[in-house]
Amino acid sequence: MATNNQNEVYRLANCKVPRMELIYLSHMSKNYEPRAAMVHRCSGTTGCCIDPTKICEAKTTKIVELAFWESKSNVESKSIAVLKQFVNHTECHCVSSSKQRRKRNDMPCQCPEYFTNFGTQNDYQVDQVPNFSSTRSCRCDCHLSNSICQRLKNGEEGFSMSERKCISSSKCSQPVCNFGVYNIQKGRCPSPDSMRQQRGHRGPG
Repeated sequence: MATNNQNEVYRLANCKVPRMELIYLSHMSKNYEPRAAMVHRCSGTTGCCIDPTKICEAKTTKIVELAFWESKSNVESKSIAVLKQFVNHTECHCVSSSKQRRKRNDMPCQCPEYFTNFGTQNDYQVDQVPNFSSTRSCRCDCHLSNSICQRLKNGEEGFSMSERKCISSSKCSQPVCNFGVYNIQKGRCPSPDSMRQQRGHRGPG
């Protein structure tokens, strides 16, 4: 029975074909229908590598455009059709865990998927990130060439449920965001629109 289950997992969850995953859209002042996009992704929750020292990651990707109904929040307005861009994984492969997202320095540091530890953060950033374990040895940021990471950093996409749990449980360090501090409740980085909304509520300084 164990052998049959093993063979079934490796057959159905092999790290070759990307699996469907829901990416939820959220916005401070807009509503979208449907609320989520279905895209293909390669990750540790969608693909299994036989070698335990390797993880499943995207080998090739492409940008896809999906249509949504968009309306303003808390305002009676007509919905309009808009196109939103998403990164779609087209092929998966197993890569060495030493090259993966959770790179370690002398002190333990785990970063969310697609993010890389770039070392020490400065004190200004430390003060802005509450309950940030090992902050001074961790700086989970993006390579410029990693488009998925950049979208997460810009607040264009939310983190997967597995990554949210990893961050909220402090197993993973919080990511560096472009427009503020990572929101644990929402599981995403702030977007430019959400930052403008917050400044508007504060009024003139």
